[in-house]
Amino acid sequence: MHLLQAGAWARLAIEHLGDEIAEVGRSERHVLTSAVCVILLHLPTWDHQPTRRSRSWMTSIPTQRSLVAERLEDSRSLKSQIQAFMNRTYHRARIEVAGETGLDEGASPPFCPYDFTAIMTRPIPWLPDDGEPRSTRR
Repeated sequence: MHLLQAGAWARLAIEHLGDEIAEVGRSERHVLTSAVCVILLHLPTWDHQPTRRSRSWMTSIPTQRSLVAERLEDSRSLKSQIQAFMNRTYHRARIEVAGETGLDEGASPPFCPYDFTAIMTRPIPWLPDDGEPRSTRR
């Protein structure tokens, strides 16, 4: 990458350049799908087990949302693939939700019940120590 940035074209191993570019793409997709998977793990658990809600989930959801937004901003070509990423990661999240909740995997819908807008913007209400509901939309 340094040779490319420096314009040292003669020193580039062109035969490996395609592999390097593909690896960067895979890395970006992996970070994006991992963040989406965390959101898809926490949202159903948040919805169906309110007594298990924690401040870490309340922090994790907006943190992962921010990571998704950053990746999509940095790699705009991934935006057109986001629904496919959600579908692929939902299967993994469904398995994890079953493990976290103790519910049968079949208790979750077979297809992702959230659209991209929902996973990115849906408010996450929290009852802080003073008992007044607050909503985060990060």
